Amino acid sequence: MAATKAAKYTKELAEHFYETMCTIRKFEESVKHDFLNGEIPGFVHLYIGEEAIATGVCSALRKDDMIESTHRGHGHCVAKGADVNRMMAEIFGKKTGCARAAAAPCTLPTSLWVCWAPTASWAAATTWPPALPWPAR
Repeated sequence: MAATKAAKYTKELAEHFYETMCTIRKFEESVKHDFLNGEIPGFVHLYIGEEAIATGVCSALRKDDMIESTHRGHGHCVAKGADVNRMMAEIFGKKTGCARAAAAPCTLPTSLWVCWAPTASWAAATTWPPALPWPAR
């Protein structure tokens, strides 16, 4: 349910935004719980408190729009419609994950869903797009 310049902000759209923000928060709280209990290897960078940003920005994108994120990219992926079960499987290093267990939890690659792999810093994110495969430019 992408918003556009001509979109009317209805009760249904507001409910969709709220649902998306709640999904992001629940996902992040689950990641936090599992990390603090030592169940997730490596380190995680949570998106808690930033849910409205991803929800609002991603609502203006088309389904085929690609995004590039940073090390706090879980919220962006959820807002773009990524499968949260595959995301969680990837964080746990399972072969059923979105990158077949090839990612570290804090750099969850998202190119198989809706996004290019996140980078660890904003500066890095601004330098690599020219290296993307030609069809993605």
